[in-house]
Amino acid sequence: MTEVLKEKPVQSVKVDTVTFTVDGKSVTVPKGTTVFDAAKSLGIVIPAFCNHPKLKPVGACRMCYVEIDKMPKLQVSCATLASEGMVVHTSSNKVKDGRKAVLEFTLINHPLDCPTCDKGGECDLQNLTFDHGYDDSRFEFGKMRFTEGGEPTTFDDVRIGPEIILNRNRCILCYKCVRANKEAFGEYDLGAYERGNITEINAAPGEQVDNPFSGNLVEICPVGALTNTDWRYKIRVWLTKTSPSICNFTSSGSNILFYKEDHKNKVFRVTSDRNDQIDDGWISDVTRYGYQLINSPDRLQTPLIKKGGKQVKASWDEALDVIKKRLGYKRQKRRRLYRRPNQPQSGQRQSAQFFQIFQNGAKVEQY
Repeated sequence: MTEVLKEKPVQSVKVDTVTFTVDGKSVTVPKGTTVFDAAKSLGIVIPAFCNHPKLKPVGACRMCYVEIDKMPKLQVSCATLASEGMVVHTSSNKVKDGRKAVLEFTLINHPLDCPTCDKGGECDLQNLTFDHGYDDSRFEFGKMRFTEGGEPTTFDDVRIGPEIILNRNRCILCYKCVRANKEAFGEYDLGAYERGNITEINAAPGEQVDNPFSGNLVEICPVGALTNTDWRYKIRVWLTKTSPSICNFTSSGSNILFYKEDHKNKVFRVTSDRNDQIDDGWISDVTRYGYQLINSPDRLQTPLIKKGGKQVKASWDEALDVIKKRLGYKRQKRRRLYRRPNQPQSGQRQSAQFFQIFQNGAKVEQY
């Protein structure tokens, strides 16, 4: 007799949790959750430069300071795990003073080129300085400046890849680009070199940053240290509108955003539109730069019809009429394409003949 196998009941997995307080609000989260993520689940936004949901926390920027009872100093929330009974303050005077100090030190050597920086309008440093920083500076000495070959240029820009321009003077050393390159993409063509206040982000010696996901490094940069050649100095971000779409160059199904300007009827760039079930917010360079064919001067703008051995421009009505006649001619000529009684043909042969029609039909001629 056939034994009937009984399905085992699905056992629920017990998840250890911790309960603590953030700004007077109680929250229960899985054990191992950071204070930063727990606060976010309550709708409390803690400012940060170096934090990214898909990268390991490093606490590099120190901008996400919070005050925790029974701890003598401010703590970085992105690298501090929540514990039972913890009491956290995200907007106390001590926290506000700490964030101001972080911004003041971050801006010591940062160039004052916001009007010409391509990140203007979507710069995290700009936005957080307005929200949490000072409106003046106490430093009056010369700023440290990275130059290429020791000779200063107007903006000290360096091309480090086919589509990427680096400005080391704008870099705030959040290390998001280096971390993403290694952790998410497994690439090592970008790194951090030297130490202390002379640390710089740059391409690996003798290499270019040209891996298939390099465009993401520019997108996650919080300042104007990394910029794209296809977008920079062409239009300001506030003059564009976004339209959600799906990548039509790969089978990834990546969610993307088109940045377009209605007046010029032109697409200026493509960025990711994070969807954790599909792409985790990372898109390939094929997806990111494929839109450029839309604006290519070699792109066909009108239909072409072959007459007298040459391709000549034609109206859509004329082209559609030719296609109709061409397909009708092929249908009459190759009726054996379709299976008939007593005349079996393999599906493979039928498909081959079918596509051969359109291959031949690519060279349209009038009849």
